[in-house]
Amino acid sequence: MFKNYFSENLVDSNALVSTVLTGVDSMFHKPAGHAENIMMYTAPIVYGMYYLQKSGQETAENEMTGTEYFRYGMNCLSSSLSL
Repeated sequence: MFKNYFSENLVDSNALVSTVLTGVDSMFHKPAGHAENIMMYTAPIVYGMYYLQKSGQETAENEMTGTEYFRYGMNCLSSSLSL
């Protein structure tokens, strides 16, 4: 359904996908808060890192940042749950 819509209504559907999916690593933010807030920040990191790896866009810098933020979030989450 969506493929036909994009093909019929846009000049280049591949350009749209490319535009939407660049800058994925800009979604990486250092987790803060308590359980729900930490997960709110951590989930996009996991999905973003997976996408970057599978699409060949992963760099050493965004891998390092994503991994650092993910570990930080998991440490905060385990600390908040043990209280």
